[in-house]
Amino acid sequence: GGHGMGGDHAQSTEILVARVRAAVQGLGHSLNNLEGCDTLINNIVELDAAFRGWSVPCKVDLSLPPREAVDQGRDDSPAQTFRKGWVDFCDKLTCLIMETPTSDPRMLWMRSTSDLALIFGSTRTPYNSSLQMLRKLLQQCCVKNCDPSVRIMGLRAVRAIIYLQPDNPKVSAADKERELDRFLRNEPPTDSVGNPPSQSFLDLQVQVASLGGVQAVLYSLDSTIPGFQHDSDAVLAALRLGVTLLEGGNKKIQDMFAALLSQSASQGFFSLLRTLLDESVEGIRKQKKKDKQKAAERAMEEPRRAASVPAPLEQGKEQPDEGKTAHTYSLEVVKLMRRMCLGQHAVLQNILRHQKLNHESIDLYSHLIKYLFVLEPGINAAIDNGDHVLVEAMIRGFNMLSDAMQGPNRTNQAAICNTGIFDLADLINVKVKTVDLSDGPGIAAAHAPIAMSKRGGGRVANDTSMGTGS
Repeated sequence: GGHGMGGDHAQSTEILVARVRAAVQGLGHSLNNLEGCDTLINNIVELDAAFRGWSVPCKVDLSLPPREAVDQGRDDSPAQTFRKGWVDFCDKLTCLIMETPTSDPRMLWMRSTSDLALIFGSTRTPYNSSLQMLRKLLQQCCVKNCDPSVRIMGLRAVRAIIYLQPDNPKVSAADKERELDRFLRNEPPTDSVGNPPSQSFLDLQVQVASLGGVQAVLYSLDSTIPGFQHDSDAVLAALRLGVTLLEGGNKKIQDMFAALLSQSASQGFFSLLRTLLDESVEGIRKQKKKDKQKAAERAMEEPRRAASVPAPLEQGKEQPDEGKTAHTYSLEVVKLMRRMCLGQHAVLQNILRHQKLNHESIDLYSHLIKYLFVLEPGINAAIDNGDHVLVEAMIRGFNMLSDAMQGPNRTNQAAICNTGIFDLADLINVKVKTVDLSDGPGIAAAHAPIAMSKRGGGRVANDTSMGTGS
């Protein structure tokens, strides 16, 4: 183990692997005294042999007589669950120790998340008959010194529970695979897209929220906690869990968010959302500067190319587009804000504009509009180049503002009208025309108008329309 690493690191890895092998042997000797562990003991012997093959040092090789594996059919006992988990553990350990290029870390991450969701989200799991283990997991996410990787994995697993619905007998294995795919592609769960969403789905959202889901989201998004990192995976996982809990505009969960966000302790949450929107604005501005510099460099290169001097090869791939990575967070912020307002939830509509009890009140709508203003100059190029991310961000932003004013919420209408939003709409309308692609009255109903830049070129279908799923 540890090949290709620094000397000390390689040495510490070897010591660690030697300890793991010793522990595997100890487990093998202990299990040898038990009945019904035949397959497991054979697996341990195989694992020890694999360690031997990798030249992991040990005093003696594990010598246990091979057992006859007995197929006991379907067995959900704790022993059987352990056996299955042990095999998975061996697979993951092998990948880590061998650093196998064949093992896709995303696949491991995906499987671990779904495994945890099926364990913590099922009342059939031992000691989890009333989902008390899930409650403990959510409590752990709200502990100050919780390991960041545990918090991230916990938030992801809890979100996956809402997708996979482990205790719903109507959800088949094929359904779970499909939902896991939607989870990974960050699309809403199928059951939330219905109008209205299925009752079992709404009940599960409420159950997860009542066990501490809303608190876990808000704690992970509280920027007043010492050592808080605003651009971390934990923030993204918490934003996405919040979006999934509120998916479909679940009124009971909106009420839970409203109760907690009405308190003065919510300052860190609003400060963070403002930071994420403002950082997106900054990221897009930086990217524009970079693009201008590149264009200037290309203009300088032209004469040199004309003189047939070969241009130096660019080193590797370009750095990731800062505007794009900034969109990752801002898109989730906009989705979370919109779902808070769905169904004209007046308390949340108002809280996103003004927090009475907080030391500093933050109008998130004005920060969102600032973000949309910065997106606007790139709208033509985005449509021409098929950049769905920017167009989606624009559409989601306008949909969010629309939901903030529904009801009608006259205070929000007045506040949003005074931000220059109409000037922004005019700027966009000057640049973008919509073309109806229908051939006749029969097809007209099936096609929404399609956005095209007035320069001609590309087009982006408006698939992020006013439906609640978006």
